[in-house]
Amino acid sequence: MIYRHLRVAAFCVAVLMGAAGCQSPASPGLTTDDATALRAALNAHLAAANGGDAARWAALYTEDAVMMPPNGRAVQGRSAIQSWLATLPRITDAQGIALEVEGAGGMAYVRGTYSMRLTIPGVPAPISQEGKLLQIYARQPTGSWLLARDIWNGDSP
Repeated sequence: MIYRHLRVAAFCVAVLMGAAGCQSPASPGLTTDDATALRAALNAHLAAANGGDAARWAALYTEDAVMMPPNGRAVQGRSAIQSWLATLPRITDAQGIALEVEGAGGMAYVRGTYSMRLTIPGVPAPISQEGKLLQIYARQPTGSWLLARDIWNGDSP
């Protein structure tokens, strides 16, 4: 009986090793230039937030992008994203740090943190917010990177 279990186990190991050998090689990761471009894309996103220009900000998204803001429904498409961005209160001092930049082929993600100040009409002082973000970028035919999926939320309730 023990020999039967050993034979079954040996067979399973052989099958798994053979299957592993049949897999296609992993896609190459991002180049240093790609990682630099993605960090620059995050900085452009933050600069557009600071500038308050919804059109400039929305231009950083793909035409079919999906934005998933906190406490609200997903916003789909660059035009809808631009309309949504135009409703935001004034943002200043937006800063971010890319903690991870990974990807392969034509897709990449940036995971990071952000901070900003919001000036809300009727509130005497700007409100500070810190949070985290996850952005998925798609490489464009020109080699540039545009946001395809964007989600973030604050660290405070």
